[in-house]
Amino acid sequence: LGLNLKVEVEGEFDANGVLVATKVEFKQGTNIRVTGRIDAVSGNTITVLNIPITTDSLLTRFEDKSDADVDPLHVSDLNVNDYVEVRGQEFPAGSGEISAVLLERDDPRDRTELRGFVEAGGVNRPTLTVLGVTIETDGTTVYRNVNDQGIDADTFWAAVNEGSLVDARGQEVALSTILAEELQLEVE
Repeated sequence: LGLNLKVEVEGEFDANGVLVATKVEFKQGTNIRVTGRIDAVSGNTITVLNIPITTDSLLTRFEDKSDADVDPLHVSDLNVNDYVEVRGQEFPAGSGEISAVLLERDDPRDRTELRGFVEAGGVNRPTLTVLGVTIETDGTTVYRNVNDQGIDADTFWAAVNEGSLVDARGQEVALSTILAEELQLEVE
């Protein structure tokens, strides 16, 4: 245990009001999410949207929701163009790399999604930069606030800044580039 760790504790309070733990579970942050096709696989690292994603056989939960239904799924079962959703955290902070907590393989889709924090200097209307990925917008992009309510482009761009958590859904139009069909402000 240490400072600033997220934990879940189960137990009962004793007569003195002290929680007597029967179970303590570490919770890893998963505010980063990327969904798309795998660009490369090398050792325990995959790349999606040109973002390196490190997996760990002990810390990453692997699930196969594809028709292949491999159980247990390992990183060695993954291939270029497999469609995955990865949840995790940027580690080390500011590195542009994801440490995966959950990796799910699914049947192929065309939709790409990236949820993460806007980088320093990453707000340049009509684009944002998250984890080195350029998120482009156009006149068809739908904008949403933190309450999942539709907002106009001017309201969105006035609210977003460096460090904002955003969720972009759309199409991968080039390596490290998404054309956003929907762009939403999120809360941590």
